[in-house]
Amino acid sequence: METVKRMSLGSFILPLIYPIFIFILFFLVSIKLFIIFTIENNYLAMSIGVIFLLFIIIPSLILHFNYYIIDRNKVLIIDDVTTEVKIIDKETEFTFRLDEVDRVRMINSKNYDDTYRMLMPWKTHYYYMICLKNDDEFLVTRLVVRKLEKLLNVRIVNKREAFPFISKTALKRAKNG
Repeated sequence: METVKRMSLGSFILPLIYPIFIFILFFLVSIKLFIIFTIENNYLAMSIGVIFLLFIIIPSLILHFNYYIIDRNKVLIIDDVTTEVKIIDKETEFTFRLDEVDRVRMINSKNYDDTYRMLMPWKTHYYYMICLKNDDEFLVTRLVVRKLEKLLNVRIVNKREAFPFISKTALKRAKNG
């Protein structure tokens, strides 16, 4: 049986639901505060709105755009019969077998805990680095595949970063970057 994973409309929109909900909630709170303080100072309402926009909403949109740019043309095909994995990216195909995989590094947020709750809205943004035994690495974000560890059934190493942005060094290490 062959499993084909690629970015779909659902996988694109799902990580944005929580940041948009937080934005709407604090936008409504800011409007309410703005109405309450119309007689006096409006700086409290405006500052709360700006703080949430700058430190919560914009970083999650930057992260989402970063993942979209990297994975917009990527297709992951896992064949259970031949235990072969294909990553097709921009008409370039990379193929390896499951027994060649050493580990999969899951890079996610530092405050991402085991109960999948956290304060920052980029909790749903993470990416995988598939590391082979010959030191080749392949990068796949959660926009293409969620729960890659269950599909590949290999050793997972969690790496936590404050902001799981895919840097140019990570792209240079990955063969499909």
